[in-house]
Amino acid sequence: MKLTLTEIKGFLNAYQNMARQSVEINLAYRLSKMKVKMQDDGAFFDSQMSAIIDKYAEKDENGKPVYMNDGNTIKILPDKLTECKEELNKLNNMQVEVEDFEPLTLKDLSYFRMSLTDMESLIPFIKEEEEKTE
Repeated sequence: MKLTLTEIKGFLNAYQNMARQSVEINLAYRLSKMKVKMQDDGAFFDSQMSAIIDKYAEKDENGKPVYMNDGNTIKILPDKLTECKEELNKLNNMQVEVEDFEPLTLKDLSYFRMSLTDMESLIPFIKEEEEKTE
């Protein structure tokens, strides 16, 4: 299955939230295997994101990135904004092949209470169940 690095990071973030809940053993095993298969790609994403931030962020006198007034968003050098966006888009949309995992179903996820954000992150990993007709 081809996934973008953004989709992989979304799964890994949702996994962190789901990992605090107890589920039946087979589902726990499947989710853990999925996490393991995507961890290296997630780490690659994080290291590349750090490099992009280091390259384009405004820095204070100590060489640390400067944050916007919201305290969460890093200020990008104004003359490098377009280049930064291009590199971020390339990174976010980079596709990788993740092999040999069984898609999740909504029934699998019914064991969890989750945020809408986590559910949205899991959509690429869900195979909708077909309704049975008799």
